[in-house]
Amino acid sequence: MKKIILIVGALLLVGCGPSQKDKNIAAVTCAVMQETRNMDAAIRVEKMNDAREKIGGEPFLRGDDAIKEAFEWRLCQELVLNESYDETLQSLKDAERERARIAREKTRIAAEKQRIAAEKQRIAAEKRAEERKIKEEQERVAREEREALELVGTLQNLLENQLSRIKDIEDRIDSEVQRISDSGQQDIDLKQRQIRSLSLTITEITKSLDGGGLFSNNSEKMNTIESTIAARIKAEQELEEIRLKRDQDIEDIEDYREQENARLSKLEEEKTNIQLRLTDARIKFSEISDREQERVAREERVQM
Repeated sequence: MKKIILIVGALLLVGCGPSQKDKNIAAVTCAVMQETRNMDAAIRVEKMNDAREKIGGEPFLRGDDAIKEAFEWRLCQELVLNESYDETLQSLKDAERERARIAREKTRIAAEKQRIAAEKQRIAAEKRAEERKIKEEQERVAREEREALELVGTLQNLLENQLSRIKDIEDRIDSEVQRISDSGQQDIDLKQRQIRSLSLTITEITKSLDGGGLFSNNSEKMNTIESTIAARIKAEQELEEIRLKRDQDIEDIEDYREQENARLSKLEEEKTNIQLRLTDARIKFSEISDREQERVAREERVQM
């Protein structure tokens, strides 16, 4: 029973569809319109209505644009037969749009993959560059810290050497002045004592002279007095020479002091410059250390 129903249904469906004659008419009409596509639109519309009339279909009222569209989608015969044309056309359009959408999506996905790959490469390159920059910065900071420390040490040694040289010069000047003063004064005191002793001898001998006579020794005493006077004169001359020499030594030591003071002034100036450079070096080292601490703090905050 079921088989009979299916056979009858199939016959009914075949009977409802276009006949072979109608299909032939549609095929011939489409062939003629295909060859007249560059002709007047009215001819195509006329051919379409002639075919519709032959197959007993409805009049064609859509115009030439619908005919051209049917040719574009290869649905000319369906348009002539008016057999589910709109549904088929819409289905084809939907399928075309879907294919276009899929193609666009594939293109978008491929572009997105390329963008992601390029972004990964960019991020990796930036990371490498940042790591290289951080390493170079760390090396630079370490080098600057090392150089700053070395400069501080060098300048500190220079400063200490300058201070030591200044003290040595000052001590040497004081020692030389004291030596000259002590030596000259000792020689003067010695000569003055000698002169006083000679003067005393002359006075004593003079007092011992008697009135003279046959047995008088005044002649011998006079000789002694003369020799003593000569010795005193010589001692006085030597005293003057000692004083002159002392005065000359004092002048020389003053000249030497002026020369040494000039050297001291230069050393003081160099010392001041060294102190300024040392202060700048310490400030620079402090700034480098502060920058490094700030950089480390920033990296720690970023990592957190």
